[in-house]
Amino acid sequence: MRNGLRYQKFGRDWKHKKAMFRNLSANLLKHDSIMTTLARAKELKKIAEKMVTVAKKGGMYAYKKFGAYLYDKGAARTAYHELPVRFAERTGYEPSFLSNLH
Repeated sequence: MRNGLRYQKFGRDWKHKKAMFRNLSANLLKHDSIMTTLARAKELKKIAEKMVTVAKKGGMYAYKKFGAYLYDKGAARTAYHELPVRFAERTGYEPSFLSNLH
C-alpha cells in the first residue's frame, strides 16, 4: 500500500537525496531551467516554492538560509537578490521546465 507516502525516495538514502536536490536547486537558480525527470521536477518544485517564500521575507535570515542550503554561493546570492524582484507579485513559483511537461 501507498498510505502515508509524502515524498519519493528515488532509490537513494536520505543524504544522497538531499545532496541531489541541493545541486538541482542551485542549478535551477543559476540557469533558470534544467532538464530532469518529471518525478524530480515535482519534488524540486516544493523546494523552489519554499525558497521563493524565504527570499520574499528577506533579511539576514534569508541570506543565511540560502548560504547554508545551497552548495554554490553564487546561486545563494542570486536567490537572495533576484527572486524577490522576479516573483514580487506572484504567490508561488513554477519553474520553466515544469511548464513544458504535460
